[in-house]
Formats: sequence, C-alpha cells, structure tokens
Amino acid sequence: MNLYLPSDSLARAVGADAVASALANQPGDNPLQRTSSRGLYWLEPLLEVDTAQGRIGFGPL
Repeated sequence: MNLYLPSDSLARAVGADAVASALANQPGDNPLQRTSSRGLYWLEPLLEVDTAQGRIGFGPL
C-alpha cells in the first residue's frame, strides 16, 4: 500500500512532517512518498492511500 503526503511549505506549516514521522514509526512495508499539495489548505495535511479502486484521501490529520 503506497502512502502519499505533501511536503510543500503549506503542508509542512500545518504538521505534515509530524505525520510523516509518525508514519515512519509504524510497522509494515508502506512506502511514503512526499508530494506537493493539492492547494486545499483547509484539508492539509492530506494523506492519500493508494487502493485498487484509486487513491483515498484522509484529512486534515
């Protein structure tokens, strides 16, 4: 399962780095890819999970 989390300045300002650190400490092989934001400030940090049906977004975290 691939995970996607923004790393642009907006997402980092509202806690994306803390979310990335927490995910890195979780067991399992779920690669985290840092991406750019979708521009939805009210939804950042937005974590996307790649599934067979497409990406599912969770936010704000």
